[in-house]
Amino acid sequence: MKSLLTRFEVRRTPSIILVLLLWVLLHFVFILQFNNLCWADSLPPDYAPVLACAVFLCCLAEGVLLGLLAGLAKGRALRRFIFIVPVYLYFLLICVSWALFKFGIGFLDADILRAFLVDTTAILRHFSALELLIAALALLGPLFPVLLFLMLSPTYARLRNARPAAISFLVLAALSFVMLRLVPSRFGPAEQRAFRAAISHGVLPSLGLFWSPLLIPVHEPTAPNLQAELTPRYSLEEYQRRLALPRHRPDIFVVIVEALRSDMVNESVDGQYVMPNLRKLAQTGTLLDSVYAQSTESAYSMTSIVTGLYPMKFGVRDTFVNLGYPHERVYDVLSAGGYRAGFFSSANENWQNMANLTNSTHLDPFFHSESDPASAVVMGALDDAFSHAVNQGMLKTGKLDDAVTVRRFIDWLKSSREDKPQKPLFAVLSLQASHFPYQQGVNIPAVFAPSELTAEERAQTSFLGYPPKLAPKMKNRYRNSLRYIDGLLGEIVTFLQSSEQFKDSILLVTGDHGELFHDHDLVTHGSSLFNLTMSVPVVLYHPEGSLRIAAPQHRLIDLAPTIVDLAGLPPYENFQGQSLVSGTREEPVFSSLEGLVMQDAVIFRGMKLIFDRRAETYSLYDVQSDFGEKNKLPVDDSPRVLCLKELLASFRARQLTYFRAFDLYSKYFPPHHGTLPPACQ
Repeated sequence: MKSLLTRFEVRRTPSIILVLLLWVLLHFVFILQFNNLCWADSLPPDYAPVLACAVFLCCLAEGVLLGLLAGLAKGRALRRFIFIVPVYLYFLLICVSWALFKFGIGFLDADILRAFLVDTTAILRHFSALELLIAALALLGPLFPVLLFLMLSPTYARLRNARPAAISFLVLAALSFVMLRLVPSRFGPAEQRAFRAAISHGVLPSLGLFWSPLLIPVHEPTAPNLQAELTPRYSLEEYQRRLALPRHRPDIFVVIVEALRSDMVNESVDGQYVMPNLRKLAQTGTLLDSVYAQSTESAYSMTSIVTGLYPMKFGVRDTFVNLGYPHERVYDVLSAGGYRAGFFSSANENWQNMANLTNSTHLDPFFHSESDPASAVVMGALDDAFSHAVNQGMLKTGKLDDAVTVRRFIDWLKSSREDKPQKPLFAVLSLQASHFPYQQGVNIPAVFAPSELTAEERAQTSFLGYPPKLAPKMKNRYRNSLRYIDGLLGEIVTFLQSSEQFKDSILLVTGDHGELFHDHDLVTHGSSLFNLTMSVPVVLYHPEGSLRIAAPQHRLIDLAPTIVDLAGLPPYENFQGQSLVSGTREEPVFSSLEGLVMQDAVIFRGMKLIFDRRAETYSLYDVQSDFGEKNKLPVDDSPRVLCLKELLASFRARQLTYFRAFDLYSKYFPPHHGTLPPACQ
């Protein structure tokens, strides 16, 4: 040991470089493993290199500081104790932080640390006894890297050797300050907020715990008295203990059709209906022809339907990696009510980490394309981002033919009835043929023509754009894909109606968002919050016929509480919507995008306000008389505009305050947004 230390004392430069490389490599391996640099998706292109450089400089500064402290630890016992303890505690905090992130709670920050000190059980209750035992043993883990630093770091026992390291640390800290504070100042306020939110949300443990509070004060809106409005949280187990199960619990099945626009239920071309089976179902049941999605892209909208939570949570995109916030799904609640639940998706639910939210231990089964890789279709190049993820191995498979998914769903219905005939069933089906380019390796009959693309036209086509002259062809492809899904929907209805055991089942059909075909000079979805991408139909087939809808506003976030209501179970407060059947609160419609664009929208009393966070601009429309939003209105200081602005500001402040405060979301249910600000009263 002595010779090893002596060897490294002589070669100070190589040893300090080795220490720095080990430290930087450690952090970047963790980032690539757990975070996948997903935070960069929410930032403008100019910000990614700035943030990457800042992270690298912070890692270097930490490495120099730790090497300095470890070197100064040589000498008397008291001196070693003084300098080793901070190094050990620092390593301990970093290791604990990565462990918390791995378990979905999020990086250790000042808020979580304060909550832990005040109420230790607030964090410990997230872990099982085995996990706590492993964590206790892991507390000794940081001793190894501390000893490694003591062996590998140069000896700074003399002041003349310590001074260069101290100066190096100060220089690196100053450079980090410039990168994190001064360089972003030349950008607009919206980009600065996104930058700061990305830093504090989950780039690096030490950034959230030490660097960010010191160098980057977060200027996000807050709701100071939010706690007084919140309902104390109780667990699903407590909810189950309170239940008095109804005598009859109907089977409930939800079909979510990708990109189903609200006008497609009654759409006809040359006398042929695009979705005749869905139209017939709507005529015998209940049709809500304009229900607003809480986002216009699948990852946000789909998970919002399933969890009943608004997608806006952090000020940057939720990548479904840090899932410390409570997120009970609708089938988790139904499972407490005695339901057996299944999830069937033609998509690859690992796309954009959606499976982290859609999957659950209460599901039997969780079926998606990676569950049946042999049936997965070959992805075409037109859906470029998804195809790239499949071709590069980031996803194991593409999507499934919807016929495979429907067949697996019907087989599950049959086997479930044979296995446990008295247990009520619930299932979610996600059908994907209608996703751009509306024919992904599946043989879809061309009912509506022309729809075939030439090689030249394919070369001009991608998810983000294609020439306006191709819009009619693309819309026919879209209609054909919906017609294909409609045929499968007919098979489901026929099976349910022909089976004595399912004659009293409830069937709900909806879309996750709409679709554009050069409307507003845009295509596909995920790039705007216009009505044609926000508005979807909801068709509800109930054995008793048409249902009375009480809620004044219709939102997809209301589906989870509606399903629980239809099952005869009491409300569960973690859902931020209200039942469409029994809810009567006047609540605005909120929708958000945090990807291709950063936008928020609110619809209230026939008026709609869209706020672009990057451009810091507003757009106003009277959607009651101008549903297609063809006429933009002036954004003035009139009472109706001030009302909409206050609604958006209040919504954002309450969401961010709740989801970034561990002592709030660990003890209280999320806020409801029915409280109107003074300007709206």
